[in-house]
Amino acid sequence: MTNTALDARLILRNDTFANWNSKNPVLLKGELAVVADLNKIKIGNGVDTFSTLDYSGFTITDIPIASNSVTGLMNKTEFVKLVGIETGSQVNKIEVIKVNGIASAIASGKIVDIIVPTKISQLTNDSDFTTKAYADGEIVKKVDKVAGKSLVSDSEITRLSGMTSDATKVENSTVNGNIKINGAEATIYTHPTTHPATMIVEDSTHRFTTDTKQAAWDSKADTKADVGLGNVTNDSQVKRSEMGIANGVATLGSDGKLTSGQIPAGIDDVLEATNLAALPTTGESNKIYVTTNDNKTYRWSGSTYVEISASVVLGETSSTAYAGDKGKLVTDNVNKITNGAIKVPSSSNADTIGGLTVKTAVPVGAVFTDTVYIHPNTHPYSMITGTPTSLPANGGNAATVNGKTVLSNVPADAKFTDTIYTLPSTVLHSTDVFILNGGNA
Repeated sequence: MTNTALDARLILRNDTFANWNSKNPVLLKGELAVVADLNKIKIGNGVDTFSTLDYSGFTITDIPIASNSVTGLMNKTEFVKLVGIETGSQVNKIEVIKVNGIASAIASGKIVDIIVPTKISQLTNDSDFTTKAYADGEIVKKVDKVAGKSLVSDSEITRLSGMTSDATKVENSTVNGNIKINGAEATIYTHPTTHPATMIVEDSTHRFTTDTKQAAWDSKADTKADVGLGNVTNDSQVKRSEMGIANGVATLGSDGKLTSGQIPAGIDDVLEATNLAALPTTGESNKIYVTTNDNKTYRWSGSTYVEISASVVLGETSSTAYAGDKGKLVTDNVNKITNGAIKVPSSSNADTIGGLTVKTAVPVGAVFTDTVYIHPNTHPYSMITGTPTSLPANGGNAATVNGKTVLSNVPADAKFTDTIYTLPSTVLHSTDVFILNGGNA
């Protein structure tokens, strides 16, 4: 058989770290698990779950720090030094330092000559440099401090020069309306004890009135109507405390009638209950009781409830009344038979009932019905008789099985199946790319 080479692309089993960690499967031995969002791979061993496996490859801690003899990573400190070197700088190493031309005891090589000034003439003047001449000129301006005297600024001298020798000292006072002049209290404002009306501000609860309005109010006589008692008469009144109580006055309801609670017993005492059993255990002789389930009325005899008027009970016994609708139906049918509207079959014609022909040989106990029998299309296996209890291995016909012809020379290990082979709709060709997808976590 000739081998055919196919181009193939392999998709490893891959998923995000969260999904891998959530499902946490046991990877097959040698199975690769790609953590897509971390760009890392774990290799299964057939025993441990995903979360307990180490990542394949190396981490940053596996790479050594670089040194004079080891190639590796640069640490942060060395990187900062490297960034601080100017672009284009030469690699120079100071080997000799000179101070004022005198070299230190360092091996010969490149030299840096440092000049240290030894006299003022070697210094360069700047904005903060002071010469002796400048300092001497400033020193002569110095004023010595004298006990009991103080220095004042030019602005203070200007203010003092505007004062006379008899100037008055004015200060704040703690007394309302006063000030202090040379330490003594002096009143400069006295608040008046009264104010004119024009100074008063009115509001909703404080109003001025005129003499005219005041006179009108004083002359007004108070009457019943003025104070809201226009409907009050001098007739005797009923106290509210005497309404609706014993030995008091009865009150009326919203309908203008006495309420049931103020009517004497026996006048309007009708009590309702859902049924006879729901009535009070002991009744009252001056009350009427109604059972709402059958609308019967009762009175209390002193020991039991007695129906006031016996009600008609419907039924079909000697002690009950026959229902009116049923009685009317029977009466209507009798009238129809009498006037010939309905024919009753006679005993002289036994092969018809109601004008319908009855077949002969009617079995005893037969029941007449208008249902038409329909024979079923299928029957359960239990209704079939004469079925064999066993069959030979070849079904009784070595050439057929279930009515199907079996080809000759069937291999000894051949197996019968009801699976029908379907030719695939697509076939891989040598130019196709076969993709193996390992799926997700």
